[in-house]
Amino acid sequence: LSHMSTRNQITPPFHRKSSATTSTMSPCILLFALFILGSILSPAHSKYKRKIPSKKTPNSAAAEISLDASPTHDSSVTLSSHHLSPETLAFITPWHHKAYSLQIPFDFIAPVWFRIMPQNGRLKLHGKHDVRRDWLQKMRFLSTKEWPIRVVPRVSLDQFTSQEHYQQLFVSQRSHVIQQMVQLVQEEQLNGVTLELGFLKYASIAHVVDVFFGELRQALDNISRQLQNKPLFIVLVVPSQEELFSAAEVVRFSQWVDRFFVMTYDYSLHKSPGHAGPVAPLYWMKETMMRLCPQSSPRDCSKLMMGVNFYGYHYIRGERNAEPIIGDKYLEMMNELKHAPKPKLDPQAQEHFVRYKDEQGREHTIYYPTQEDIRTRVQLARELGTGIGIWELGQGLNEFFSVWNTSMS
Repeated sequence: LSHMSTRNQITPPFHRKSSATTSTMSPCILLFALFILGSILSPAHSKYKRKIPSKKTPNSAAAEISLDASPTHDSSVTLSSHHLSPETLAFITPWHHKAYSLQIPFDFIAPVWFRIMPQNGRLKLHGKHDVRRDWLQKMRFLSTKEWPIRVVPRVSLDQFTSQEHYQQLFVSQRSHVIQQMVQLVQEEQLNGVTLELGFLKYASIAHVVDVFFGELRQALDNISRQLQNKPLFIVLVVPSQEELFSAAEVVRFSQWVDRFFVMTYDYSLHKSPGHAGPVAPLYWMKETMMRLCPQSSPRDCSKLMMGVNFYGYHYIRGERNAEPIIGDKYLEMMNELKHAPKPKLDPQAQEHFVRYKDEQGREHTIYYPTQEDIRTRVQLARELGTGIGIWELGQGLNEFFSVWNTSMS
């Protein structure tokens, strides 16, 4: 399954197809080639270095939501209590339309609209037909100076099946790709972009990634100055695997990147595929976020956003593959049962599941989050001083949003 190729896809960012396409070539060859390309580029990139302003003291006064101003907020300052606690980024997708009707003022909203694809030897940005300009106008209307809503659409990679495609992205067509993204930000009056580059071993290609982010940062800062210093954000979606992304990369890329969305979900899918298990055990989420929090640069911890799943998985004993499940489907399945089981808590994972047998005697296990599960993960983010990232709004239950309503009170 791939959410980039079908509109009924419900799995999280850059899993199935994306990981498959990047693995069609040898990872060692790709990483070696990019490393060699990076070695001919200056690792310092001082001309792109940003001056990071000092943090400001949070304002303790609560603010009412008004509808008459535009956002003006520096990406590196501490959030005040005007904002959600913790700071929250939420993905929305074109194939789950109900998310567009929600009016909870999340700090960041990332519509899944755009992808970079190879076409006739060039990398081109696709997806403009998915842009909802009526919705964008509504978000600008709801956004205020005290409570800015930043729309940072996702830009992902699609059909990257060869070493050449990555060489084009990071080197030979880098400026061309950046120009397309920057033009998009200007034309649609966006607040930046959310980049999803896949399951790359970032430490091995840090030099070329540095140049890419540095040039994108400079281009966005140039636009920002034209817009009276309206902040424009770069959000990077990163894997949770330790061998792919570490605290060292958080420190290195923080001079360009404003937020890091960590994919802290699909734990059992990677650890024990085919066996029923939790989507995101709380202890594992905590370990992952603490590992990524740089001890040498604690302020960068606030740029991390812990991924929270609004979807789950349906397992049938004896069958190899789990079926992804969203809120509407979960409720439908429970309503069809004569005696629907109550969710039970997996005490180790701090995650709920239901288990029952069908008329043929097959055992079903469904791990789908409850409101309590969402609340404990929001509380964990508060304790760690990180943000929250939701994949994705249209897959959740309405009751989940009361957790954020409570945060705003």
